[in-house]
Amino acid sequence: TMLWGLTSISRIWRASPPWLSQAQRRALLEPRDAFFGLYVSLSLQAAEFERPLYGMIPKYHMLDHLVRICCETGLNPCSFWCFQDEDAMRLCMGIAQHSKQGTVDRFSLNRWCLHVFATKPDAVASGRRALHA
Repeated sequence: TMLWGLTSISRIWRASPPWLSQAQRRALLEPRDAFFGLYVSLSLQAAEFERPLYGMIPKYHMLDHLVRICCETGLNPCSFWCFQDEDAMRLCMGIAQHSKQGTVDRFSLNRWCLHVFATKPDAVASGRRALHA
């Protein structure tokens, strides 16, 4: 149930436009309550057995704030979060480390472009549109 809550929140956000409708906002409440309610229960049980859970409090706390802000304003967190940018930076660093000089040079950027265009066909079309605009 806890995993269901977390995945449901993510699924709703990823399937929604930048501004959520009232129905989409209401749909977030049940999975949020399931996720956080069970996390608190598990934390209490773990403390009784002197086996604390992995310290995820700051991240879960932020998730709770994101759900609350989304429910109050309708703003979809997917429209402004930077997780994808962080993943892209990690990918760029990996490419740079495997290039001859170990830095992001023209060769590394070419490898990154090849990776993006090979794994994301939509990027090719949008890249072409940007070049001809």
